[in-house]
Amino acid sequence: MKTYSRKVAPDLTRQLVVAGVLPGDAQDGAVTQAAPPGLLIYQVGGVTESSVFDLDCGYGTGYRLSLHAAVGLPAFGILGWVLDLPWEDSQFQWLADPKEYFSREEMYQVPGCATLRYPRDEVINHRKVLKRGHALDGLLLGYGFESMPESYRHGEMVDASLVLIDELNRGFSTQVHLWVDRSAKMNPKRAKKSTRPGLFEKRDGAKYELIPK
Repeated sequence: MKTYSRKVAPDLTRQLVVAGVLPGDAQDGAVTQAAPPGLLIYQVGGVTESSVFDLDCGYGTGYRLSLHAAVGLPAFGILGWVLDLPWEDSQFQWLADPKEYFSREEMYQVPGCATLRYPRDEVINHRKVLKRGHALDGLLLGYGFESMPESYRHGEMVDASLVLIDELNRGFSTQVHLWVDRSAKMNPKRAKKSTRPGLFEKRDGAKYELIPK
C-alpha cells in the first residue's frame, strides 16, 4: 500500500478538500504519512461486481466496488473514501447511510436505478472502524451527476484509484478496476428521459452526501 502524494495527484487533493475530508491548510501533513503496517484493501468477486454504469434515466453515473479491507492494528478509524477517476465529476458522492434519513427498510438505493437496492449489512459506506480480526467485506456505493464519457465502451475496464482517509487525515491509495456497464443506454426501454430534479429528488427525507466520521 503506497501513501497518496499531493504532488503526483493534485486532482485527488482537490477532491478531498471539496468533499470536506481535508481542510485546505492541512493538505501537506495529511497526505505524506507512512501507511500503517498490515493495512490491506483490495477488490473481491467477479469482474462485473465492481462496476461503473449509466443510470437508467439516461444521464448520471453509478459506481459499485466490491471490497475487502483488513488491518493488523487494534483499531483503525475511517474518516472517508475518495474515488479518483479518469474524468471529472465535481459532484460525485457516496450514498448516505439509510439510517441517517430513517429509512424503514434500511436499504441503500442507487438514484436513477430503481432495481439497484442493497441491504445495509451488505454495504460498507457507513462503516467507520476497522478492527484487527474483523475485516470489512461489502460494497462501496456512489453516484455522480455527470455522465460517463462516450469513449468508454460497454465491457471495457476503467482504471481508478480508491483512497481511504483515516482518522488522522492520512490518505492511503490502492488501484481499482471498474467494469463498464452501458446497458442502460444500449437498451432504449431502460434509458428513460426525465428532468434533473426528478433523478435526485429526496425520498422519505433522504440525503445523499459524503458523511464524515
